[in-house]
Amino acid sequence: MSAEHTNPTNDAADKALRMMYDLTEQIDSLTEDEINPSFASIVQEVDRYEIIEEIASGGMKQIFKAYDKYTRRHVAMALLAPETPSDRFDPFIHEAWIAAQLDHPNIIKIHDLGITAEKRPFFTMDLKSGQSLQHYIETLEQDTPSSTENVSLDLYIRICDAVAYAHAKGILHLDLKPSNIQISGYGGIVVCDWGLAKIVGEHDLHSPEIEAWDLDEDLKATGTLHGQIKGTPGFMAPEQLAADGDKTPRTDIYALGCILYFLLTQKSPITGTNQEIITRTTDGTLSQTLSLPQTELPPPLRAIIAKATAPQPEDRYKNAEDLVDDIRQYQDGYSPSAEQSSFSQELALFYRRNRTVSNIVLGASLLLMLFTTLFISRIEQSKASEHEARLNAQQALALYDQEHTARHELSKTFSLEKYELSRQLSNEYFYGRPIEAVEQAFSEIETGLSVDPNNELLARQKLYFNFLTLNFKAANEYRENYSGEIKVINDLLQIMEILPSIDSSAQRPPIKAFSDVIQMMAANKEASKRKALIKKMLTYDVATRQDLQGYDQVIKEVLKFFNPEWNTEHFHYNTERKHLALHGEGLHILALAREDEKPSLLCFLPIETLDISDSNIYSLTHLFGLELKELDIRNCLISNLYAIDQFPTLQRLTISPNQFTEEQIDALPESIQVEIR
Repeated sequence: MSAEHTNPTNDAADKALRMMYDLTEQIDSLTEDEINPSFASIVQEVDRYEIIEEIASGGMKQIFKAYDKYTRRHVAMALLAPETPSDRFDPFIHEAWIAAQLDHPNIIKIHDLGITAEKRPFFTMDLKSGQSLQHYIETLEQDTPSSTENVSLDLYIRICDAVAYAHAKGILHLDLKPSNIQISGYGGIVVCDWGLAKIVGEHDLHSPEIEAWDLDEDLKATGTLHGQIKGTPGFMAPEQLAADGDKTPRTDIYALGCILYFLLTQKSPITGTNQEIITRTTDGTLSQTLSLPQTELPPPLRAIIAKATAPQPEDRYKNAEDLVDDIRQYQDGYSPSAEQSSFSQELALFYRRNRTVSNIVLGASLLLMLFTTLFISRIEQSKASEHEARLNAQQALALYDQEHTARHELSKTFSLEKYELSRQLSNEYFYGRPIEAVEQAFSEIETGLSVDPNNELLARQKLYFNFLTLNFKAANEYRENYSGEIKVINDLLQIMEILPSIDSSAQRPPIKAFSDVIQMMAANKEASKRKALIKKMLTYDVATRQDLQGYDQVIKEVLKFFNPEWNTEHFHYNTERKHLALHGEGLHILALAREDEKPSLLCFLPIETLDISDSNIYSLTHLFGLELKELDIRNCLISNLYAIDQFPTLQRLTISPNQFTEEQIDALPESIQVEIR
């Protein structure tokens, strides 16, 4: 017999070939749907949207919560009511087109526009949780009325920012009211319902986006869905009641004034039947009511609302930015431009801003008057008799010596307090000569402490100036030997305790140490009260620091301090080119209130070219004091160029298409080259 032999290598190869053949047959048997199941699920969906429930309705429009099967998320779907005639389809579509042009965090986002199976138009948008601003304020009235003003003003500023952005895009809302503003549980706020929006500005009507809509002339002129009176009585301006009334940004300013009144009082600005409201709107009843002394609002806010709701458009704020500026003035403790404040009112505002120092000065004055009155009384009593006169004369002389000593000591303390008060008022002196101002302040403080070592005001001022000059080591050594209590500046004391080694007695601390101090100040709950201190610390530090290499890190932290919601990754500085780029949402503030001729926080860096495109900067005043050669303001909220003459060295200005009118561009100095891109 012959033995058969097998080759193991050939067997393994045959097995592998059989497996590959079987796998190929399996792949060939798969359908297209099995290969791409996600794609197939979209193809198989006949209806993209599944309506879940109605969440709102008004006029001819209904809002539903719907599920988008393509993107697998919930959205809000707007549909015309079933009984709506077909001649209202185009205005409904135009509402979606207009809203889709607006890309702002506080304006509703449009996702999709289409036609239902019943041949009726619809559009989808963000589904916002929460409640309308009207319901939110009514809830505040019931639960926490004392906190209404601060919350309302912060929300109100964001509403104004959204309206300012829309105006910059050439679009008026014309139906602003609390029920058209949504607020979430996390403080997010969105302006909705652009059904009455109007397109204004010759340049806007001929822009590529709007020109393609083929809008009829009635929409360009009115932008309304229906009716003869276009707006909501009680929040609409007088010119909206006239058929030929000219609608301008100041029309929306009127509604913003009414909203501010509602936010602060929880009451409708004008009440009555529709006809009564219309009559009272035309008569300027709201402005007349605000002029009455029994109105419960503070006078500055009454003045702001009265100017915003003036019956004549030319008497209102020119734009939303000016309205916001007045609100911020009020929040910072200053009188707004709308208020014709008297000397006594300005004095009262000054007292509120400097309550502690003012109380001390007043107390010292009263004490001095008391001693003087007592002295005069003793002199008059000495005339009763010769014996009593001689005795009283001796007593009066002794008392005079005591009082003279007391007045001398009080006068030193008072002169120091007066000096500190005038120093805070005279920012021009500090910002012009910071080193001299600090040295003189320390000299006056030491003089006062030599007379009264336990004077709490003087001790506090000494620690304050040690903090301002970054001499934490000296401050902590002084506190160890001071037995009294220090008030008011607890937030600064905590930082000096955490960073005790920072010392500026021999040389300026490292830039990193200064940055750490600013970060800690920003994290403190008292941060909002220390903006002026930050500006003065920068002024003194730059004046005394010899090497500013790397100082852009300090400026970045300062900008983060003033703009807490801004991402510092959008800060880029090139030392050689002297170029600074700032981008990103949340960047609103580049300057402190105009305390000196260079209010911009960027003045502490050498900058020749500045790029603030794609930011939320809304005014050129934030750049005052910069000696710029090139400036890029594309896609930011700046809507006018009136302040451009404050930059005499500017050679190039870069803007976005349609950001400004041809008239605005033509009005620029010939020395400025404009680049549109």
